[in-house]
Amino acid sequence: MKNIVLLGGNGYLGRNFTQNWLKHDQDSHFYVLSRSGKNSLATPAITNLQVDVTD
Repeated sequence: MKNIVLLGGNGYLGRNFTQNWLKHDQDSHFYVLSRSGKNSLATPAITNLQVDVTD
């Protein structure tokens, strides 16, 4: 299993990157860090975390 940390994964590029990666490697788990902590991709392979990069 691969653990992947993705900064800004809720934007257009981040969502597409995550979707395509999971299509080819379903044994990965993403930790998506973003300001909102919300992601339109709902899958057990993604953990969304709200962070403030200025903190």
